[in-house]
Amino acid sequence: MRRVIVAVPYTSIIEQNAEIYERALGAENVVQHHSNLDDFGDKEESNESTIRRRLACENWDAPVIVTTNVQLFESLFTHKRRRARKLHNIVGSVIILDEAQCVPVGFMALILPMLKDLVENYHCSVVICTATQPAWRKRKCLQCGLPENLVRQVIPPEARLSWTEALDRVEFQWPQSTARIPYEQLAHELAEHPCVLAIVHRKKDAQWLASRLTILKPNEAVFHLSTNMCPVHRRRTLAEIRIAINLWRETGVPCRVVSTQLVEAGVDLDLPVVYRAMAGLDSIAQAAGRCNREGVLSTKGRVVVFHAETDPPDGHLQHCAEITTQMLAEYDNKLDLRDTRMFEEFFMRLYTRQDLDVKKLLRHVEEMNFETVGTEFRLIEDSQTIPVVVLYDDEARARWRTVRAIAAGQAGAEVAARVAFRALQPYTVAVWPKGIAALGQALEPLLPESDTKVLDPKLYPASYDSLFGIVTDDEPVIPAHVLTI
Repeated sequence: MRRVIVAVPYTSIIEQNAEIYERALGAENVVQHHSNLDDFGDKEESNESTIRRRLACENWDAPVIVTTNVQLFESLFTHKRRRARKLHNIVGSVIILDEAQCVPVGFMALILPMLKDLVENYHCSVVICTATQPAWRKRKCLQCGLPENLVRQVIPPEARLSWTEALDRVEFQWPQSTARIPYEQLAHELAEHPCVLAIVHRKKDAQWLASRLTILKPNEAVFHLSTNMCPVHRRRTLAEIRIAINLWRETGVPCRVVSTQLVEAGVDLDLPVVYRAMAGLDSIAQAAGRCNREGVLSTKGRVVVFHAETDPPDGHLQHCAEITTQMLAEYDNKLDLRDTRMFEEFFMRLYTRQDLDVKKLLRHVEEMNFETVGTEFRLIEDSQTIPVVVLYDDEARARWRTVRAIAAGQAGAEVAARVAFRALQPYTVAVWPKGIAALGQALEPLLPESDTKVLDPKLYPASYDSLFGIVTDDEPVIPAHVLTI
């Protein structure tokens, strides 16, 4: 096989994964590529300077590519030269879909046949990698599914038992009714636990809970995680959390963490108690993976599932929570997540309930209307989020100055431009238009012709908080597919 392409659902874990691959394989062998810093949007391709900068983007010609679902799948359905330039390098690759349950359900009718085509006709091998397998085999509720003869388990049965053993490290406390827990009550419950993680759906909720805990426990450590923080900020916070957890184990000093669901995908934390707002079974299982992860507790860890004061965002996340609530009612308010049939049932219900071709593109594929497919196949709408580079520390400022110098023609090589732009990714936050408007004059363009903005917390300290990250009123009703960037 020519290369390995690892596609992950969240940009929040790309840097973490790529760093490990680089350590093992050498930095020159690994390219990370995601949409947070696709700086020139859909500017006219006839513009000569734009073409030169676009050509400097990664061509996926390294042995290992770490990318997002967005980059992988939108490239496979594109009609644009810019994204199509990498397609020849997908041929003959091992494609690892990490946390495959996060592949957007609304695009399954196109994505699953595409994966089948890559395997059968382009010498690719696809690894569906997750502890909560999303039941992609063809069946009545999933006519676009993968043929039975194409899918096989690569982990022997005795090794699969490790997942059962991992879930045996925790006990689940399921809600016995659909009554909602007010966040004020939840904050007081969290304050009673010296070491605890709470996972909620909305950034506003995470901020409120973390703020309330700092008031209830003013002299004790409280941490917050969300995508309002740039990746470097999140990485440093995660390092501080791990130190605080170890300190709690050694001395009993309290440590409390409040996060959005980003903590569930590949983030290595181990706490004795985890609270999870009602969600899909896959999300609840992933949350349980942050509880007694190393099995070092003398007793089982505790996972508390609760109905939050606010609903999950409309669409996919809300459907998932509703399905889990229905299954709970049918199984006497107790679900055994060690039984893999539970996940199969969950996903089958999900595929039956949701539109698998949400943009009605399948007929355009069949009619070979490539431009329509390429224009409409967007896991994230281009107009929705705007990249903001946060000058979070001295290193960010140095990298920003390098980009400005290259743009001004002081350091000419296109390779240098590619490296410089990629170097800003760890300081980039995707912000909604409402948030951009709220930040106002605190933002300036990265380059005169670019969509990407720059925020300097030294000049505008109220715009970037040391606990919460970018400060905006920045949370519209989020479409389901946007949450899987």
